[in-house]
Amino acid sequence: MNVHRHVVFRAGAHSLAVAIEHVARIVPYTTPTPVPGTPENVRGIVQHRGKMLPVVDIGGAQPNPFTLLVIVEGAHGTLTGVIADEVSGIVDLGAATPIASAQSGLAPVLSDDRVVLVVDVERAFVCTRLEERP
Repeated sequence: MNVHRHVVFRAGAHSLAVAIEHVARIVPYTTPTPVPGTPENVRGIVQHRGKMLPVVDIGGAQPNPFTLLVIVEGAHGTLTGVIADEVSGIVDLGAATPIASAQSGLAPVLSDDRVVLVVDVERAFVCTRLEERP
């Protein structure tokens, strides 16, 4: 039996799902420091456990005292904070019905009579790594 467990959370008007193995932790939201020249959906950066990580807004969340950051771990251990209005829980999306192909790292699926956008961490959060130079 193939189980596809995902953490499901709401960001603005969207329900998003990230494979549970990519969710490093869920923490209270802290206001990020804006970074000039970043894409519109990158709200800025925050310091978390001694590391700076970008904070992205996928669904148009409106931060409030109950807002969360879902910290997602991608390739090579890169971390990204995703703004979440609330976390719904953990679900098995193995039987979910795809309703369109993935674009920009988000694949809509039908699960329990609702549309959930499954986040492809490797495609949705492309980060440029700076190489050390001599």
